[in-house]
Amino acid sequence: MKNTVNHKKRCNFLTFECFNLRICNITVVVVLSSLLPSQVKAAEKTKALITALKKQGVSGVGVGGYCWGGKVAIELSKSPEIEVVVVSHPSLVTVDDIKKVKHPIEILGAELDGSSPPALVHQFEQALDQNKGIDHFVKIFPGVAHGFACRYDANNPFAVQTAEEARKDMLSWFNKYLKKGQEISSHES
Repeated sequence: MKNTVNHKKRCNFLTFECFNLRICNITVVVVLSSLLPSQVKAAEKTKALITALKKQGVSGVGVGGYCWGGKVAIELSKSPEIEVVVVSHPSLVTVDDIKKVKHPIEILGAELDGSSPPALVHQFEQALDQNKGIDHFVKIFPGVAHGFACRYDANNPFAVQTAEEARKDMLSWFNKYLKKGQEISSHES
């Protein structure tokens, strides 16, 4: 029972590529990147989308964010609308943001990231360690730069392998919290 929708969407508040994976009544919304004046505003407007999905019978929502989309995902993780979040090479995220996360979170960082360097990602992990009620997983990918999980050279085997590993990690995390009898697999999106 697979119903996968892939589409590119442009809204007045957000430009992103959205992979809306619907399997049974599970939805994963992945915000790849956004060019917007306010990620907080984008998160607030995205809540309406999530509410509409849940009114249609979706039982769980996970949000993944890349780069600036990571900030949107973190903002959504502070609210009750979602169940789980994954961010890869997030931008504009602060330790104070991480302290307010209310859902299981996976953070995938890059060793050579100037936007969220490993030292900052380790601070995120320390903040999450302080909150014993929130399950979390933090991983820093060696030898890669900001954007490694979604903007990579498809002709570079190492880049492809690293991006695919990050994708598998993300899907594994979503499966852990959203799985209702059927897994989301990397070939379904």
